[in-house]
Amino acid sequence: MKASAKRTALIAFLGLALSGCANQIRLEEADHEIPRNELIKQSFSIDGAGDLIESPQVNLHFSTVAVYNRKIEFVTIRTEEFTPYSGWREFYEVPAGLITAGPAIVFKVLDVLTLDFIPNNASNGFATWSFAALNPFLNAQSEKRSTTLMTEDITGETEVTVETLREPLANLPVHVRINATPAEELKTNDEADLSFHLLDILPGRIEETPRKLIVSGPPGSTAAGMREEIFIGRELGQDLVTASNYLVRYDATRYSLEFLATSIYTLDQLGFKAYSLRLEDRVIAQRGYDEEAIAKLKLQLEMLYAGKVPLEE
Repeated sequence: MKASAKRTALIAFLGLALSGCANQIRLEEADHEIPRNELIKQSFSIDGAGDLIESPQVNLHFSTVAVYNRKIEFVTIRTEEFTPYSGWREFYEVPAGLITAGPAIVFKVLDVLTLDFIPNNASNGFATWSFAALNPFLNAQSEKRSTTLMTEDITGETEVTVETLREPLANLPVHVRINATPAEELKTNDEADLSFHLLDILPGRIEETPRKLIVSGPPGSTAAGMREEIFIGRELGQDLVTASNYLVRYDATRYSLEFLATSIYTLDQLGFKAYSLRLEDRVIAQRGYDEEAIAKLKLQLEMLYAGKVPLEE
């Protein structure tokens, strides 16, 4: 055998011997403490009204209450990055390895003779690629084709503790209704608060005395399972029935001055004073162009408060 052939065979042998795991780019093991939370149950909380509503102004606060089993696991995470095998690539890798293996060995010897003058990542990387390319059963490593495999081994854990977390439900759509009346959809503010007047959610005239305010989450929403029934005080319920006969919806110009004056007065006498004042302001704003009408309204109110005009039935 010629000397050149022997050298080539020796280089190939060394390459095969040294490139057994050359396609493994990175192997790391690290210990971690990983918190684990197991949800036991979740519920919704509606605070502010208590068990009985005795004021027409309702202020509610919404939150979700979650109960967790909490523990910390001690985990060893093994990360392996490697180049997967692709047989057809050996058609060009093996010839490339034969060509580059000799220079790679020379390059490594020079690195040793110059006391690591050549950076290790350059000399080692060149040699590793060349020897891996010589192995027909192993592709040379490639960052572009690399695959990462992660495995976890649980080595221990802390004791389980139970923790309750309360989170506000900000900007949450909420359905509110009285008895079996149609629901009104409202929305909580940024602080998860919701304020409304019971007269604002009445659909109009009602005959049955309200007994319950029903608060629920709209179907399909994140709070679909939320539902709360709050009793309405008897006296307040009776006042709501009376007040429902004097509600003025939307355009006040559709109603007579006598009815508007009677509504403002009656709502005030029933204790809905703020609602009465808002209605008076709305009437004045919507009919302010008619000075004569506003003068008649004020006169009608003066006579009502003086007890000189009978209330409309």
